[in-house]
Amino acid sequence: MRVGFFCRYVPFELILACGGEPLQMQLRGPELRGDASYFPVPFCATAKFFVDWLQSTGRDSLDVVVFAGSCDAARRLYEVSQRLFADKIPLFLLEVPHHVDKMTLARFAENLRLLAFNLGNLSGITPLAVAERLLEITLSSLKWRSRWSELFFKGSVYGDTLRKLNFLDLPFADAPPGVRTGIPILLSGGHIFIQEVTTLLEESGFLVFEDSPYAMRKVLSEDLRKLDVAAERDPFLALSELYLRSLLPCPRVNDLRRLDMLKKVITSLGILGIVYFYPKFCDFSLYELPFLKKELSLPLLAIDYDTSQEEAPRWRIRIEAFYESLSGHAWKRPAS
Repeated sequence: MRVGFFCRYVPFELILACGGEPLQMQLRGPELRGDASYFPVPFCATAKFFVDWLQSTGRDSLDVVVFAGSCDAARRLYEVSQRLFADKIPLFLLEVPHHVDKMTLARFAENLRLLAFNLGNLSGITPLAVAERLLEITLSSLKWRSRWSELFFKGSVYGDTLRKLNFLDLPFADAPPGVRTGIPILLSGGHIFIQEVTTLLEESGFLVFEDSPYAMRKVLSEDLRKLDVAAERDPFLALSELYLRSLLPCPRVNDLRRLDMLKKVITSLGILGIVYFYPKFCDFSLYELPFLKKELSLPLLAIDYDTSQEEAPRWRIRIEAFYESLSGHAWKRPAS
């Protein structure tokens, strides 16, 4: 059972426990133009690209799709997809809270339990078996995330290394040897075309540390030893705490926790600048952008994108100018 998802708040541990193969979708192909016919013009490009991808290849390459109800655009995307594809592929919505407290942690745990029930029904795995498997898988994922977080803060993980990581590639491997040089920057913001922008940045002479759902947000965590995952605990509540409290939040959670973790990244790795890459009309990105400009006190290049034109040439010009403004700096490997 191939289970596609996009948002990092959809736990791959739960999909594995339900007998599924988690496939985090990366919608980055330049051939995708985005289907705007089901959305208003000033609307999230992510939603338009996603519908375009589902219409072209996605519905035939997946058995199930899980949407995260993390913002209004994501819910609208789910509603449109239901009308277009519900008779062709099972679609589920996982509601994700916007802030973290005892009540929202419990609510998200129940949402995870409901999703597990639905996925378990499709694969023929009982709820009790799912819960038992989930506890074991979550314990393993904590070790996996702790290992790669440690390597990241030592400066051993950069470029697309985190993007290529797969939890199923066990035993844990060390980071590749060697040190690349360049101006160290934090690439943050949205989702689409992150890979193309990473390539442009690296070609221009930057050393990229990518804050995306496929890289830093996938593994970067606070001290996971504080997370209580014991045999007698509810595994869904433990998973809720991992995803809402411990992992690096995305821009939709614009709170001090995210800011503190980004400051730790900047200090530990000697980051000299920020490239903020975001979809036009994304409220969360637009709220976070001035916040980061003020609080992080680093040179920041903001690049927006939509679905109306081929934008790579525009990105390249601005990226090369940003490099020139930071030239003369080079990365030194952080002390172990």
